[in-house]
Amino acid sequence: METAIAKSLKQVMEKVNSAIKNSTKTNRCTLVGASKTKPIELLQQAYDAGLRHFGENYVDEIVTKSPILPQDIKWHYIGHLQSNKIKQVLVPNLYMLETIDSIKQGKRLIILNQQFFITLIRLATKVNKECQKLSKKLKVLIQVKTSTEDTKSGVSAEDVPALVEFIMTQCPNLEFSGLMTIGYEGDENAFIQLYDLKIQICEKFKLNKDEIELSMGMSQDFEKAILYGSTNVRVGTTIFGARDYPMKSQCKEEHIDVAETKQNEQKAENKQTEAQQEEKKSE
Repeated sequence: METAIAKSLKQVMEKVNSAIKNSTKTNRCTLVGASKTKPIELLQQAYDAGLRHFGENYVDEIVTKSPILPQDIKWHYIGHLQSNKIKQVLVPNLYMLETIDSIKQGKRLIILNQQFFITLIRLATKVNKECQKLSKKLKVLIQVKTSTEDTKSGVSAEDVPALVEFIMTQCPNLEFSGLMTIGYEGDENAFIQLYDLKIQICEKFKLNKDEIELSMGMSQDFEKAILYGSTNVRVGTTIFGARDYPMKSQCKEEHIDVAETKQNEQKAENKQTEAQQEEKKSE
């Protein structure tokens, strides 16, 4: 007997394939089941129905689920990654890290301009270092901020080329695989902006545009995203049903994230003050 998950997955795949046929910007698209907060049983049902790519937003969940579920699953980590969680998230079948991105605190970035960019470089460097220890080559996407919405994180379009160059030249265990964004629901401008940025990056670094990923589009707008060139859609509620958030560990992780960003902000401000004082002394 076909499960509800299997029926939903089948319907989504039909829509994905139809959108691919109608798109002039891509001829392929990977369906990633966004399975955060969902129990092992539902993920297994989706796997049994043919789904192989799953995406998690919380490190604790990917660590718990990955050893229990089949090992040919390709895990995508699509949440904000704290530096102290890098070792944990590198499970054996982690396929892609989708969020080499910004650090945010509430409604504003905690580190700006040069200091902010250095923070991104450090994150990529740390991920690369841990991958080297495991002799692992990891695909990474750069999350781009295409929305003015304060709650959305990501790298500014202007900073993307420098970060791409750093990953390609200084991080041998990371494979720059493309761009990712989370915009407003159905925001065509976000899709257009990310596709145009992909073309610019491919031209600048002489990359094959057919091999570079665009991860954009979720349950509400994945068909439109594919029309605009998405090669990677993250679909959760349409497959697994509405989410609830009962896990205290998730709340705890979010609180730790805020606390850590506050500490980082204070350190950055202290360094800036010290630098200014040294400047005055030298004058």
